[in-house]
Amino acid sequence: IFSVLFTIFGGVFTTLFVIITAIFLSLEEKTIEKALILLFPKKYEAQVLDVWTRCQKKVSGWFGARILACLFVGVVSYVAFLLFNVKYPFTLALFAGVFNFIPYVGPLLTGIVLFLIIFPTEAFKAIFVLVAFALIQQIENSILSPILMKKFVGLPPALVLISLVVGGKLWGLLGAILAVPLSGILFEFLREFLRKRKDKKAEVV
Repeated sequence: IFSVLFTIFGGVFTTLFVIITAIFLSLEEKTIEKALILLFPKKYEAQVLDVWTRCQKKVSGWFGARILACLFVGVVSYVAFLLFNVKYPFTLALFAGVFNFIPYVGPLLTGIVLFLIIFPTEAFKAIFVLVAFALIQQIENSILSPILMKKFVGLPPALVLISLVVGGKLWGLLGAILAVPLSGILFEFLREFLRKRKDKKAEVV
């Protein structure tokens, strides 16, 4: 029980930390740009700022994609709860949408809450509702999120899924949350490296 509670609170804390950090980076954009200018030589200034801007867009795109995915889960869950005549449909759907931001732990916590509310009085309904919610999660994780990440972050769907699995395996919940934005940033650095390499080859020729 304590390990489950620790995982849940850890997931909530990690998600809040990521959101606060993203907001801080957005608010302190100019300060960070000035710091980068001081850290790197003058000849690399434009290049560094360009990469930084692209990385910012990747993180912003990831955040926007996650918000849309959470909105999808909340709205579709609300419709499902209405169809199954679940008590407190709006509150539960809002809970499902908000906590969907936390990979793995959020949906699991929502499932537990649904079970505790519905099962004591309507066991069969609880099973059907949980199956419907699991289906919603499957659609969001396997179909919607990869499409959104490709559109907003510029990562292929296969790379998104691989990033989530690898990030989760290596660094747990924090890795699962940060896997896609970090992959997007690394992708930008790789593109910049390949572009510079191509330019050097062109100069030699």
